[in-house]
Amino acid sequence: MTLPGSGPVSERLYALTKHLIESGAYPPFSYVPSVREAAEAFGINPNTVVKSYRRLESEGYLDCLDRKGYRVRETRPGKERERELNRLLLPIAAAGYDPDEVDRAYRIIAKGDGYDH
Repeated sequence: MTLPGSGPVSERLYALTKHLIESGAYPPFSYVPSVREAAEAFGINPNTVVKSYRRLESEGYLDCLDRKGYRVRETRPGKERERELNRLLLPIAAAGYDPDEVDRAYRIIAKGDGYDH
């Protein structure tokens, strides 16, 4: 089996595994192929697999469980952020603020111009 794309092997394995996680092919709490299995399947060095998996772990996609392998996290990056943003915006929406008002206020704050202008 060959990895799709071009570029460094670790990048291609990273991209493929991330895609499979994001698409749901590897659902939460499932295990990705072991380091040995992935290395054998793609004919690559196990250290290359570890490098790719560790990057996915550092980005919040995988958990490394001692002697069990790499497991897909329940929540993926972006989802936690989206939930937090929703939690912050619900009271604003409930108070009846118009989305354009909220957008203008956010842009002022984000630019660092202050809010009390």
